[in-house]
Amino acid sequence: MLLKNKNAIIYGAGGAIGGAVARAFAREGATVFLTGHTLTPVDAVAKDIIAAGGVAEAAQFASYGVRAVCLRSTGIPETATIDVVFGLHAKAMGITQGQFQKLMEGNTHTRRSTTLETLTNVAVFMASDLASGMTGTIANLTGGKEVD
Repeated sequence: MLLKNKNAIIYGAGGAIGGAVARAFAREGATVFLTGHTLTPVDAVAKDIIAAGGVAEAAQFASYGVRAVCLRSTGIPETATIDVVFGLHAKAMGITQGQFQKLMEGNTHTRRSTTLETLTNVAVFMASDLASGMTGTIANLTGGKEVD
């Protein structure tokens, strides 16, 4: 377990990405403290984690922490928000959402979209001792589309 005996505060835990990161951290042994704009979806994620055998608390927390890491992605098609965004762009261009996604993927070095699993794996790594020397860091998950 990469995050055994670690504590993590996840802001935005009620959303698709924050919830997935919280579940991944808990699965890897972290105790997760969850917060977000509204507590109801955050509570739901905490209950999921606890039901799976993890340790989670949902509450409103002050914003402070030790390390700050940005996970940069051009969009993750598995999330509802990107479904809407890709759909709007596709409609404006007169193409299908699938065609728009292929167009976006064609503009990356990897020729594929970042998956929610890839993002959560990077998030777990960035929170582990393996990345303890990194802070104020951008983890570029754009497949090379954006250069930092």
